[in-house]
Amino acid sequence: EDETLLQDMLTYVRDSQDAEIAEKENLRPAVGIAAIQLGVPKRMLAVVVPNEEGVDEYALVNPRIISESVQRAYLKNGEGCLSVENEHEGIVPRAAR
Repeated sequence: EDETLLQDMLTYVRDSQDAEIAEKENLRPAVGIAAIQLGVPKRMLAVVVPNEEGVDEYALVNPRIISESVQRAYLKNGEGCLSVENEHEGIVPRAAR
């Protein structure tokens, strides 16, 4: 059950970044989604991040941040939250690694 949910979350994020699929399926663009955003109170998330070499994809269960870089990074087009309907423009600095 959890594996299916996690795979569905990863598929949503991946498909939301494909303009043709996103328009056809009416998907909001996403870089990541957490299970709690779907009403499932579990520590699971899916992330798809484009980079120079292609794409990094992560499907995580019970993640822990054990270290982070001092260097900051952000998505050049800004970011939002799938849990918030209204658009709020802005840059969100985060740890680069």
